[in-house]
Amino acid sequence: LPANQKAILFIDCYPVHIGKEFRTHVFKEFPHVFLIFVTANYLIGLLGTGMFQPADVGIQRILKH
Repeated sequence: LPANQKAILFIDCYPVHIGKEFRTHVFKEFPHVFLIFVTANYLIGLLGTGMFQPADVGIQRILKH
């Protein structure tokens, strides 16, 4: 992104995501990214978090199960 643009990353509260090491890495390496944490299966309007995680609910679902 250009220096004057920002990005929002909606991410679930998986322990690795909320850990200090991950957050510090994102803040240092990607200062233009805002982290927004949502609880698992939290509804955003009429969409669940799965709608924001197509790889997680589609591609990786097979590996998880």
